Amino acid sequence: MFSLLAKYGVTETHDGEYQLSFPKIWEAHNYTQPPNLMTSLEKLKMPCIAIRGKPSVFLTESTWQDWQTRCPHFLFKENLEYGHLFPLENPSTCYEIISESLTELSLID
Repeated sequence: MFSLLAKYGVTETHDGEYQLSFPKIWEAHNYTQPPNLMTSLEKLKMPCIAIRGKPSVFLTESTWQDWQTRCPHFLFKENLEYGHLFPLENPSTCYEIISESLTELSLID
């Protein structure tokens, strides 16, 4: 997964440096959105699984707790061995959490 991020997420500049392949303002915007999504997340009625790695400036402990309070019908899972790029850092473990959670929600056998 990191190889795909390296291949498509960054580009080499004319002076041999690397930069994001997309505007940095877009990256910053995406990472600042979790607190602003709560109202929309509260409206979801379908089964949902929320997964996080270590708390970070992008998804703080306070935001995580607020999310659980606002959406008690969600299934909340975490693996604190990895950071905010947990799905890229360890896709196998992330997949296991998703699979176990879908079984827990009785969505798969």
